[in-house]
Amino acid sequence: MLTKAQIVEHIAKEQNITKSQAERFYSCFTQLVTDTLKAGEEVKLNGVGTLKVAARAARTVRNPATGAPLDIPETRTVKFSVTKDLKDALN
Repeated sequence: MLTKAQIVEHIAKEQNITKSQAERFYSCFTQLVTDTLKAGEEVKLNGVGTLKVAARAARTVRNPATGAPLDIPETRTVKFSVTKDLKDALN
């Protein structure tokens, strides 16, 4: 698993900047992605994929402990679509 600390360390090393500067870059990037998705827009990462907001429909489920029905309201979630290039690189 690739962690935030590993990403920050890699950016700092590759760009010859401090970890503090790399941390600020990482935070800025993640905030930009979050704000863009909140606005309902897609985030395209060339060579990797696309993040987009999708609606999950309201539904009724059963509580497994009691069997009582529960209404789950509609929610928004993020979907990720991988680019063909990345799929090809993995296979």
